[in-house]
Formats: sequence, C-alpha cells, structure tokens
Amino acid sequence: LMLRPRITSWLRGELTYEALHSHYADLRDANLWMNTLGTTAQLQPHTRFQVDAGYEHTIADFPFDTSNSFFDHGTAVKISFAQTRWLTHQTGWKYQTREYDTRNARDGAGTNVAGLIREDQRHTVSHDLRFRFANTSLRLGGQAYWNASNEAFLDFYDWQDYQVRAVVSQVFSPTWIGLMVASIERRNYEARRVPVIEIAERDNLMTVAGSLIYQLNDHTQLTYGLTYRYQDSNDPRLDFIDWINRVQFSLEF
Repeated sequence: LMLRPRITSWLRGELTYEALHSHYADLRDANLWMNTLGTTAQLQPHTRFQVDAGYEHTIADFPFDTSNSFFDHGTAVKISFAQTRWLTHQTGWKYQTREYDTRNARDGAGTNVAGLIREDQRHTVSHDLRFRFANTSLRLGGQAYWNASNEAFLDFYDWQDYQVRAVVSQVFSPTWIGLMVASIERRNYEARRVPVIEIAERDNLMTVAGSLIYQLNDHTQLTYGLTYRYQDSNDPRLDFIDWINRVQFSLEF
C-alpha cells in the first residue's frame, strides 16, 4: 500500500506498507511473516532539483525458529538533478542495520558471545542516468553495497556486491505502461569459503523482470509484475532459478 499526499507545491510525503508471508511445505523453520513500514519526504525547491529523504522499518518474524527473527532499520537519501529536458542524474546512499531478537553473535570459534546480540550493517551507494523521450524512457545505472556484521564466526556475512542494470519503460496509451528490467550482480565474500576446494565464494545473479501498469484513474493504478532470477555460484549448492509474480495496487492523494 502506498500513500503520497502533496503537502505544498514543493513538498510531498510518501507512506508505504508491505506485508509478506512465505510458507514452505517441508521446511517449517523457514516460514516467515514480514511487515515493512516506510516514510519519505520529497523536496523539490526547483523544477530541475529534487531530494528524497526516508526511513524504513521492518519486522521479520520466523514463528517456528525465533532465533532468525529480526528488526531492520534503514535511512536513505536520493538527489536528482535534471541536466537537460531528456537527461537526469540520480545519486543515492542508504544505511541499514539489522538487529536480531534472540540470536547471539559468535566468536571466531563459533561459540555464542554472552550478552552480545548479533547485528548486521549495510551501506549502499548508487548512481543512475535517466533518458526521457516522447513515450519511452531509459535508465542505466549501478550500485555497490557492502555488509559488516559483529558475527565473527567465519565472517560469514561480510561481502561486497556490485550491480549494473538497465530499465526501459514504454507508454502504450494513457492507461497502459510497460516496464522491462535487466541486471547483473556480482557478490564477493571476504572470508566465506566454498567447501572442499577452500576458495572464496563468488556469486553471480542475473535478473530479468517485466511489469504491466494499468492506470485506473488519476489517483489509482494496478500493477502486475513477473521476475526471473538465475544465480550461478562457484559453490554449486547455491545455484538456483527463481520465478516471482507480483500484484500491486497504488492509491495517490
């Protein structure tokens, strides 16, 4: 659910809520309930310049394995600058922390550290170029993010990730819009090793996604999206193929 009230001619707010439930038939401990609430302030003091500043809070509950339950906090800033009528630059930064309910951090030997709850951190930086034409727009960009955790055991969650992506949108009519996304992502682990051969793990993730948007009226729209993901890792156990279907309803004030 997304609400976007306009407060003044140069200030708009945004409030989003997302609920997610994952149910596994044969892996009960992985069942998940997730609730995410996000708020954003969009400031546009000039027609060519905009700043978005936001905060996001997530509660993830694993009812059959509470040691995996966690809280996420995220703060983000995006700056957009229209260089010309058809070219826009957008630079972003986001900082996230994840705090677990009951899981303790472990030391290098794999022993729980008494009184030290595990906490993960992530920094993300990104830059995009957006080209706008009559009925078509193209976005080319990339991002890099890296994790750090107080989980010392094998430094399992410390890695760097680099992604490049392309997004094309096409207006077919006043009520129909199409969207295509393609991206390649590389994840390099610092200390995590592939079993047996003892080399650092390297994952490559390829994503292709498409969405069809129907504008019901000036304030509401309905979106259907289909995503295909394929991961190729030097640890064959982590290779996978994903198909994701998504339906979204948006209401704007």
